[in-house]
Amino acid sequence: MPKLKFSHEKKKKIKQAVAEAESKTSGEIATAFIKQSDNYAVYELTFAVMVGLAYFIAIMFFAHSIEDTIKRCPGVFYLSPVDVLWFLYVPGHRRCLLFG
Repeated sequence: MPKLKFSHEKKKKIKQAVAEAESKTSGEIATAFIKQSDNYAVYELTFAVMVGLAYFIAIMFFAHSIEDTIKRCPGVFYLSPVDVLWFLYVPGHRRCLLFG
């Protein structure tokens, strides 16, 4: 990795700014100059894709039972998360879901 190059004047300005900031606090400021810190966005994207894939697979297996229950209960137009969990964990139930 190539080193960052600062002119003598820029180094002097940095030292003065750090000294001024340190004079206003009891702590010490350590400076480090790097081209780029780690790229954390790739982890967020990977997590989002994995969650989306898991959701897709879960819905793929339970879509038929959810669709059947909605057809049995034509008055239900909104399914809360509790209703969806009821579909997933109580197979074979015969009641209309009116939570919401």
